[in-house]
Amino acid sequence: LAQIDFTATTGTVLKADAWIAADMLRLENGRMALSWSTALGRTNEVLNVTTLDSAGLNRSPVVTADTISSSAHHSHVELSGLGNGNFMTAWSVAPDAPSSLLSGDALARTFSTYGAALANKYSLSTATSSAESLPALTRLGGGSMLAVWSDSRTTTETAFATSIMGRLISDRGAAAGTEFVINTSASRYNFGAEAETLGDGRAIVVWASGKQGTTGMVTEGLKGRFVSAHGTPAGP
Repeated sequence: LAQIDFTATTGTVLKADAWIAADMLRLENGRMALSWSTALGRTNEVLNVTTLDSAGLNRSPVVTADTISSSAHHSHVELSGLGNGNFMTAWSVAPDAPSSLLSGDALARTFSTYGAALANKYSLSTATSSAESLPALTRLGGGSMLAVWSDSRTTTETAFATSIMGRLISDRGAAAGTEFVINTSASRYNFGAEAETLGDGRAIVVWASGKQGTTGMVTEGLKGRFVSAHGTPAGP
């Protein structure tokens, strides 16, 4: 999306020094939701949300979902629709020069079908001593949404391993219940999870897995696990 400008309903034009991450979603009312991050004035990054009509024209104001300082960055923006026609965006925030492996956060925020913010942003995880990244979203058959992400809660500076975590999100976009571990392989580096809902309402979650070798991380391949329509991991 480099060098593309989007014109808001007020007639103003959004310009940026850099476009960093983006995602698009078709909404149930026929519009499209767009979320993207921009670096403005080289002093901060802004995560934006708007809706477009079927011709690609802005039909709602550009909303600021999140603002961070220039010492951190957004990445991996993800959009998904809720059962009531509204939608969510999820994204990662990480420092540009992390002082520890235990840094970073996976955040989410809910918007109306017309692009208005309905709630404040919140962390997908309740953990306070770990780093979360690379969130993915999918709507389950039971009406809730499943959020998954990579989490460093099993990480130390000398024994590197991460988990794929999941959490249910209600049809109103609020976190429902506590997070749970999806992967069953311990002492592994699990990352890059993607989730997709099946025809029977379950979700399948897949991710890359590796382990610490003598010269670095050794990739072992893709892993996967089913999650029931009510948010219970099942299978190997």
